[in-house]
Amino acid sequence: MPRPLPTAKQPSPSILSGGDKILTHPDRVRQLIAGRPDRVFPVSAHFYLTNSCNHDCSYCSEIDYRKEYPAKMRTHLAVRLMGELAEVGTKSVVFIGGGEPTLHKDYPLIVQSAADNGLQVGLVTNGSRASMIEAAEHYSWVRVSMDGGTPELYSKIRRVDLDEFDKVLSNIRALRRARPDLVIGVQFLIATAESLEVLPGFLEKLSRMGATYALVKVPVAFDWFSTEHMQHVNLDLPESVNGMSVYKHDVVSEGVGNAGLPCWASRMNATISADGKLHVCCRLVNTGQYEEAFLGDLSETSFRDLWTSQFVVDKANALLDPANTAKCPECWMTKFNKSIAGVTPEDLASLSFV
Repeated sequence: MPRPLPTAKQPSPSILSGGDKILTHPDRVRQLIAGRPDRVFPVSAHFYLTNSCNHDCSYCSEIDYRKEYPAKMRTHLAVRLMGELAEVGTKSVVFIGGGEPTLHKDYPLIVQSAADNGLQVGLVTNGSRASMIEAAEHYSWVRVSMDGGTPELYSKIRRVDLDEFDKVLSNIRALRRARPDLVIGVQFLIATAESLEVLPGFLEKLSRMGATYALVKVPVAFDWFSTEHMQHVNLDLPESVNGMSVYKHDVVSEGVGNAGLPCWASRMNATISADGKLHVCCRLVNTGQYEEAFLGDLSETSFRDLWTSQFVVDKANALLDPANTAKCPECWMTKFNKSIAGVTPEDLASLSFV
């Protein structure tokens, strides 16, 4: 009997959470290793639609950024940029960061524009808004951020009303009904010791709701969170619960400085903030280095012209020098840079073949 094809319930851990997925774009990797970032356009774009948020999470890294740079993406600019990203060969957009993307009044229209231009769409959301469901047909994946496994803990950590917890769970169920095939992930940040206590029951609940996976993360910015608890999370979680995959965030800190490597990966992802500005990466933006991250204003020029401008290419070349990445904050791109650093010419030569 033929082996059944994997379903949305069975994402590959190495693709979902590992750095090697960047190697699925070998042509871009070859150019970056050769020191030619000028020849590389982004695979994906992180798109901030608004810096407003209807939650007030106690741990949020964006709080100061939102206060200092309040903004909302103009709809016509967002729609224009979807076409321009597609034109340079970008494959996907992720609505994320700054604030809650689904608060934008034209969120469904902007998602529709991305889909119309052939871009795959990902969404990172708090799951509280019905507009998330309105755009359901266009998503490749959705990840909902939840940090408390009970209404009381959720309310405490996110500083929202008690009924918000059940509303988000209801929206996840509605999204599953709208898209039975959709990859729906739920991120659970271990924000308190109590979070560990409620986690097993919460994972059980998510599995019954049809979540594809749960991603359990330990905050890297909380100095008070003990290594003992971090190892507990790393070792004791199951790989799956009732068919729902459970992924553990790598709790071994990468530390600052990008592991002493060039930052090739930053050229593979564009970060566009809600004020229409292009930035080097999202981590510099949300760690108070907004000015250092700034590359230019997309309301004044096309994406292609700005991305290929001498100023932006010089910035990309500078990031290929580990001396310039030594001051970078801890970053999600480090795992991709490690994968690029470990690739051989033989690997790159064969990646385009079965």
